[in-house]
Amino acid sequence: MSASQMQNDIDLITYNLNSQKFLEVNANVNAITPLELKSAIIREPLIVSPDTMVIDVIAKMSGVRLCCNTTRTVKSKLDELYLEALSSCAVVVENGQVIGIIVEKDVVRLSAQQQSFDCLVAGKVMLPSVVTMGESEFTDLFFAINLLQQHHIPHLPILDGQKHLVGIVTKETLRQICRPMDLLRLPQVTEVMNRDVICATPDNSMLNIAQQKVDCCVSSIAIVETGESPEIPQKIPVGIITDRDLVQFQALGLKLESYTAKAVMSTPVLAVKPEDSLKKVQ
Repeated sequence: MSASQMQNDIDLITYNLNSQKFLEVNANVNAITPLELKSAIIREPLIVSPDTMVIDVIAKMSGVRLCCNTTRTVKSKLDELYLEALSSCAVVVENGQVIGIIVEKDVVRLSAQQQSFDCLVAGKVMLPSVVTMGESEFTDLFFAINLLQQHHIPHLPILDGQKHLVGIVTKETLRQICRPMDLLRLPQVTEVMNRDVICATPDNSMLNIAQQKVDCCVSSIAIVETGESPEIPQKIPVGIITDRDLVQFQALGLKLESYTAKAVMSTPVLAVKPEDSLKKVQ
């Protein structure tokens, strides 16, 4: 692949699958049955109490993926989506009621602030104003997706009639239940991708990466190297670092300032073309 082609690919690393246009197209479904809709609910999410130490919350979030990867229980794409959702948040429950939620971005924010996790408890760092939905109200796919989009949240706790936690849904699990015929209507990558990609070089420290993610409000940073042409500087993608990478990093108890992006980034980068359909991307 030429350097110019690699430069084009950089625009696609964090294509914006959360865009309103993508959500509306992907939510334009036909005859989704109540049973299919309920299958988007992730039962038995990770639950912690408000006095759980944050370092233990991080270990639990990281441990969900490690345990499932070790036992090889992931058998389908939906299983993988459930695994990602289970490892990406912890619901804070007290006396049977949902009082908060901790997500990967909270771990990144605390990391960027160089907070010591040893003396922090979940109740002090959780997001207290949790948007929820009653299970009896969960009857419309687009309404649920729009609620996530409206409040800029990745997880939506589902409650029963007694306000007890039933499970959580995410944009990804909601999209997964769309029928194949609906995927045929998905637009091209170029229509929804995000061209404002935040980049860093492989020699950046992980502390700088965490701070950059917080400052720019992004969930992933492209790791790039400069092309050989001095006249036309080109950014060649060599890796990517996500919020989940930082959670896994913190679970190991490592010091952010002691490691570079090159040691942590995921590589190689999966690239797609602007003219590719989102069906292919999915």
